[in-house]
Amino acid sequence: MDALSVTMPLMAKQHLKGYTLFQKLRRWIRLQYLRFLRSERSPHKAAIGLAVGVFIGIFPTFGLGALMALGLAWLFKFSKVASVVGSAIMNPITTPFFWGLSFTLGGWLTGADVSGVATMIDEGQIWDAASEIIWTYLAGNTLLSLVLAVLFYLLGYKAVQTYLNRKAKHHPESLPEPTPRR
Repeated sequence: MDALSVTMPLMAKQHLKGYTLFQKLRRWIRLQYLRFLRSERSPHKAAIGLAVGVFIGIFPTFGLGALMALGLAWLFKFSKVASVVGSAIMNPITTPFFWGLSFTLGGWLTGADVSGVATMIDEGQIWDAASEIIWTYLAGNTLLSLVLAVLFYLLGYKAVQTYLNRKAKHHPESLPEPTPRR
């Protein structure tokens, strides 16, 4: 192990010393955005990776969202970086918001009244109560995941396209030659 690899983490921590939690979070979000923009030369591949990552990140995958997004990106040959960045949409800060919105949308879609769940549990109907909660949540979560995946596809496509156009305008030699379609 060389001296540089030992000092790099220390230097990174010292570099962020004095930053507030909000400033660190803002820097992390900007880093993810830049990774996404630079991940792919094709706006479609980057945007589809982002959209799949967002869908899987919001959908209940029990902590396996990033791995699943990465696996799908590898299998279907779209941006791996964008898919992992997209899956980071579900994190400890956003989780309560997405859970609440999923239940609200699910109640609206299914017409289920989850306020009666406590009564069902008191009456010993635990499986019926669990079934009601799960189906309500999954209905709302599926709709929320689909809507946000489409929204992030559109935003991601536009962001990468704008980035590539700006890069081509200022540094045309840095872009690869277009590949012929088969």
